[in-house]
Amino acid sequence: MESPAEPCELLPWDSNFFGFPVARVRGNVLTPDIADAIECWCEERRIQCLYFLARSDDSVTVTLAEAWEFHLVDVRMTLERTVSDAPRPGMAKPVSGIRETRIDDLSEMRRIARISHTDTRFFYDDRFPREQCESLYETWIQSSFEGFAQAVFVSDVKGSVGGYVTCHRSKESDEGSIGLIAVDVPHQGKGLGRQLVAAAMEWFIAQNVRRVSVVTQGRNMAAQRLYARTGFIPRTLELYYHRWFSRGDS
Repeated sequence: MESPAEPCELLPWDSNFFGFPVARVRGNVLTPDIADAIECWCEERRIQCLYFLARSDDSVTVTLAEAWEFHLVDVRMTLERTVSDAPRPGMAKPVSGIRETRIDDLSEMRRIARISHTDTRFFYDDRFPREQCESLYETWIQSSFEGFAQAVFVSDVKGSVGGYVTCHRSKESDEGSIGLIAVDVPHQGKGLGRQLVAAAMEWFIAQNVRRVSVVTQGRNMAAQRLYARTGFIPRTLELYYHRWFSRGDS
């Protein structure tokens, strides 16, 4: 059993999905001692890929990450807003109906998921096969439909799924988060994204959520514009690194 004092933690789901040992660093800073401990921990467990979400304002951490062959794969932006002044769906020009998802939407949502999250760190890191990255988000949206998310809404465009958004509510606080959001290519630029965010905010109001957060990538300018237009402001900016280890038994 791992001790909370250990510098990293094994990620069973990621390891099983990708087919090799995957772990992440505990904490968001590096020191020479921590870096040494990480090296030993990963060597003992034959880790292949290590995730590290680092503070962006700590120069020592950034310098050590580079020295220890961590590769920058994402600038992670967390945005937030309160819901007391959440926009109603009618505030954005109606494009199509927004409704809760149904089982017959799943195949279309899976198809959209495969092509819609290519700005994420997994696609950016070419050590992960593209087919597996596509499958990752296909699995993610299906898991959200099956209960990982507390609510999933779709934009119904003449009987087809034009986009989706997943909603999560904390069990410990009055906070919530938007998980995945995507609009299918033929329907982009028509306001569906704002409609989906507005529907999510309506759901959060009904759930007595007071604050909502969402995560996006520094390279995803379209998502940043969408969230700015719907009242979200930046909360944190972090650096996501991956470190790959060469193993003779790979």
